[in-house]
Parts: sequence; structure tokens; C-alpha cells
Amino acid sequence: LVISDEVIRVILELSRGRPDLVAIFADNPEALPKDADRDRLIEIQTRGVLKKETESTRKTLQIIAIPEWFDIPLMRALLPPAPSVDQCWAAISKYSFIEPVADERWQLAQGARQVLLSIWAEQPDELCRIHEAAAACFEDRAQKAPDAAIEMEMAKQAVGHLLVVDEQEGCQRLRDLFAQYEVSHLLAACEELLRRAGRVDSLAPFRLVLEFLATCHP
Repeated sequence: LVISDEVIRVILELSRGRPDLVAIFADNPEALPKDADRDRLIEIQTRGVLKKETESTRKTLQIIAIPEWFDIPLMRALLPPAPSVDQCWAAISKYSFIEPVADERWQLAQGARQVLLSIWAEQPDELCRIHEAAAACFEDRAQKAPDAAIEMEMAKQAVGHLLVVDEQEGCQRLRDLFAQYEVSHLLAACEELLRRAGRVDSLAPFRLVLEFLATCHP
């Protein structure tokens, strides 16, 4: 297999120069196009990791792919009690598709997240359970937030998960938050709530409510 210098450079970057992580790509040469872009290489890396990792680490990666971002408190709320969260973090933190987004918060690179989320199509009940746990965790953290910015972020995350679990309750929570933010002139927060709701495919019964809220927000 002949691949470009750029592909080699990205492979070394994604593997952080570690031979065991470079081997993930070498073990899957048939999936390695000559001029694969970064997103494609991240997908190949993720599929290779899923083949080589333990069942508990695979499950950890699947679960942390569900929220937009995750941190240690969220991992504690979503992951099984064993192995410990510290052990789970040690197992996944070596992978470059775990990207920092803020202090003590991380996200999965988009290519990795897409691969992992596709697995949940066969486990809808378990997926719903995790969304429910995430909504409860974020709502609790919103209520205990030390400042308005953190409260807003936690509430935004909570409503996103709640919309998946219970459309009617999620939509009501969305309206309450929208009204709260609009009164406070937090227009960017209003826009983000509408974008979040628009990504939930099954909200057709509430589409008129969302359209009405959008017209109320210039």
C-alpha cells in the first residue's frame, strides 16, 4: 500500500508517535485510502480501537459519545460502577480523538463520535436510559451551579437530553428556559436552545411551538 506523506503525518499525529497506536492503522491497510483525510483516518482509528480494546473500554467510549461533551462527574453518573471512573479515564485518555474543550471537559472528535453513535441504533432502550441519566445529572448540576454561566450550560445540556427521553416534558422545559433567557436578554442562549431542539428529529408534534418561539426571538 502506497500512501501520501500527508497521510503518514496525520497517522503519526493521531497516534502520538506510539508504536501500539500506529499499529491500529497498520492492522487495517485495506481500510486506508492513499489520500485519506483526517476525518476518515479518525474513523479508521476508532474502528481499530473498538477491535482491540476490552469490552469495558468499548462501552465507556460508546457512552461518552452520547453527550456533546463529558467530564469526570458526568462519567460517574453514566458509567457502570465497575471498573472505576479513574480506570476508565486511564484507558481512553491516551487516544487523540478525545479532545479537550474546556477545563476538565472533553469531547470526542466528530469522526469518532459518528462511529460510536452508530452502534446505538441496535440498543435504543439502553440509549434512552443513558439520555435520561444525563438529563438528570445536568439538571442537578444546573441547580447547584456556582454562577449563571455554568447554570446556563448545564441547563442547556439537560434540555437536550430530555428532549430525546420525553418530548413533551423536554419541550415544556425548553419553553421555560427560553422565556427565562428572553427576559434576561440572553439572545445567544435563546438561539442555542432553538438549534438544539431543531436537531431532534422526532419533535414533529411540537414543531409549531418551536416555530412560534423562533418568531418571538428577533
